[in-house]
Amino acid sequence: MVHLQRAAMPLIIAFAASLSPSGQVLNGSFEEGWAHWATNGGITLREESFYTPSHGTNLAVFNAGQKTPSGRLTQKVSVRPGETYLLQFDVGAFSMVNHDEQRLLVEVRGKAPLIREVASIYAHGKGTIYETKRFNFVADTNQLDLLFADGSLMTLNVDLVLDNIRLSIAGEKDPSTSDVIFAWDANPEKQDVLYYQVYEIVSDLRIKVGNVPGKTNHIKIPNVTPGKHVYAVTAVNLEGESEDRQIEVNVKPK
Repeated sequence: MVHLQRAAMPLIIAFAASLSPSGQVLNGSFEEGWAHWATNGGITLREESFYTPSHGTNLAVFNAGQKTPSGRLTQKVSVRPGETYLLQFDVGAFSMVNHDEQRLLVEVRGKAPLIREVASIYAHGKGTIYETKRFNFVADTNQLDLLFADGSLMTLNVDLVLDNIRLSIAGEKDPSTSDVIFAWDANPEKQDVLYYQVYEIVSDLRIKVGNVPGKTNHIKIPNVTPGKHVYAVTAVNLEGESEDRQIEVNVKPK
């Protein structure tokens, strides 16, 4: 457990959240273009330039150029019936001017719908921001249909983006990783913190790791990989004021 006390607001020292490698999803980061995917509607493939991928150099962009939110992305995946799987992906929003919500409709279909969820994210007006979403399901057949569709209500000067889709058997753990609990000390002069937000900084991206209430002094991060990671930690108080700081953490191999 690591503690840090600041004069201004209570902050956190975080160890890294890792991005899992691809499982049964093929070309989950779109490095091979649209290979293995079927697309229709308002969806385009973009390289690293105007937008920023969360993994690799390509990403999928929905409703770019003020288009109607009609984009759909599908892939058939092979699985073992009766096995519990974990679907993970990075959903993002891009805008340089607003903080509007973007919505990604997520479905996994076998003999019956196994997942039917809405992954929501808000733009931060400073480029691309991502959150990693995770859903578990039990396969009911040996081949499933994976569907991502744009369900956004706002498209003016804001785009929905998707990257780093992966599928793995739930509970499988890389033996080189560790689960890490990181904690912080609250500043006794600042007891009005509503919540803390923790982000991993990858290049110029902010990938959300998690939120915790202001009265909570720790967070558990699973599957930490060895190496250096940079994190931004934000404490938000009752007045809506926030403090954001970054720290680099070196996680040693086992």
